[in-house]
Amino acid sequence: MRLRGGYGALSASRNKPGYEMRLSLVVLFLFPLALALGIAIAGKPPRQSLKILAVVIPFQAFGALEAGFTIPPGYLVLFVILVGILARGEFLFFTSPGGKSIAIFLGIAVFATVAAIWGPALPQVAFSESMQYRAGPWRSPVQLALLFFHFSLFFVIVNYAKDRHTADSLLKVHLWMALVLACLGIYQVFAFTFGLPLTDCTWSVNLAESSATIKYSSIRYYSARIANYSVRTTFPESRDFAEYLLSAVPVTVAFCASGSQEIRRRFGFLASPTAAIIGLVAIFFTMSRSGWVFIIIALAIIAIRLSQRRLYLHLLITFVLLSAMSLFLVKVGFFTASTSSLWDIVSRRFDMYYVIHDPRMSYFVILWESFKSHPILGMGAGNFAIWGAAMTGSGLVHSAHGFLWASLADFGLIGLAALLAIFAAIFRRLNRAIKTSPRQSAQRAVMVGLFASLLATLFNSMFGGDRPQFYLLLIMGLAAAYSSLRSTEAAPGNGLTPTRN
Repeated sequence: MRLRGGYGALSASRNKPGYEMRLSLVVLFLFPLALALGIAIAGKPPRQSLKILAVVIPFQAFGALEAGFTIPPGYLVLFVILVGILARGEFLFFTSPGGKSIAIFLGIAVFATVAAIWGPALPQVAFSESMQYRAGPWRSPVQLALLFFHFSLFFVIVNYAKDRHTADSLLKVHLWMALVLACLGIYQVFAFTFGLPLTDCTWSVNLAESSATIKYSSIRYYSARIANYSVRTTFPESRDFAEYLLSAVPVTVAFCASGSQEIRRRFGFLASPTAAIIGLVAIFFTMSRSGWVFIIIALAIIAIRLSQRRLYLHLLITFVLLSAMSLFLVKVGFFTASTSSLWDIVSRRFDMYYVIHDPRMSYFVILWESFKSHPILGMGAGNFAIWGAAMTGSGLVHSAHGFLWASLADFGLIGLAALLAIFAAIFRRLNRAIKTSPRQSAQRAVMVGLFASLLATLFNSMFGGDRPQFYLLLIMGLAAAYSSLRSTEAAPGNGLTPTRN
């Protein structure tokens, strides 16, 4: 699809003379560079390479490749890490919290996908030219392989983050990246308002068409009915950016709410009120309703399990800052004329008419029809996308618009139950570790933050994406790693006695 002009313009076209040659030269130059970086990453111990992966995870729409499906930089780094592990003859074990449940879920996914081969044939759909490569006969095995690939990140983390220093280092990189992007997101609001550079930082190469680079802002114009812009930084959608922030901001809030001096020594500025407030402000400007709801849930968990007094003080400062920023942005024209205050902004985003009539609600209608047709084992990996397109008469592959819903559609009730068992095992183990940690301990603050982040990110993943995001799996892996470390510390003979609160 080629849209020209305004928000519909692609940054380049195959009709431009010499463009394909210039693109070929760029690819030719980047290939040896990528090869050298790949060899360097593969040669590093995974505990070091994981920090590189944490840096590139949020670059989902910057430097990505469109080649039948989107290949973000994180895919390439994880692939190289796995190649390095195999080359050294190492193995990934499934003995961590949730590991056996993941193995069961993946086994069910394989069985459901194979069973679908002998099931009813999928309907024939006249897909648009740009979607045909996504709906070919290889779609199902590729989607199944991607599911295995995503979950491999969890096992890499729990197998190599086995000491506090490694786990802390990986968590710090993730939190620093989220803080940097939060600052970029806040800047983008003013950049959009005053016409400054870096209003949008999304850019990818469309190898599927061998013809164009893509600016996601050009083809995915955003309007929240109260403003014509919301921050996305390096993500294709503002909702994705909000979800990424949910995987990090509750941890920084938990750090400063704990008041632990050890936390401040271990994490420095990341444990300051400033870092927490920056993250909260950035989540607000994503204009993501689900992001707003689930950050409140995360904050409630932190208040109950750590300190209400410190948290309320930080929230008061955040509210005053947001009110002042909103008033200023209303005056300079960022928000629509009918918006006059912070409360007005929030209430308009939660207008029930627009919530009920959100186009995404139609996805759940199609999902229900799919469930009634294939309730036990679903339709097999990736097949709901084709079935849903036939139901809607669309020329685009369909989406379940949520990782849990995609599992229900593709692997049925059995698959969904197995998936929920994964998170139940991790939450149960993490909750036990929190309960046995001293009230003022640094480890308790870390684990409470991870518990709140994991819950908020998991809930938000119910509203977009058909596979578990890398940052969700990163938090899952860290939650399992820290809970295992606590179990080791509290084991008999370590001189530590479990303390219940």
